[in-house]
Amino acid sequence: MLHVIDAGDPFIHERIQVVNDVLDQIGAKQPRIMVFNKIDTIDDKVKAALQEKYANETILRTSTYT
Repeated sequence: MLHVIDAGDPFIHERIQVVNDVLDQIGAKQPRIMVFNKIDTIDDKVKAALQEKYANETILRTSTYT
């Protein structure tokens, strides 16, 4: 399952948690891939923080701009 996330969202962690909670509530057990979209809108420090926070998850970083 692809979970597409706006990397520049100031409430990113809260929104990720809400989606994960809903998926858990409906019994979605498929493997999840976190897709951080708009990765070009954040600086390297924020990218590193996301990488660290979600190190145990399968993640991809995308940008339609670059």
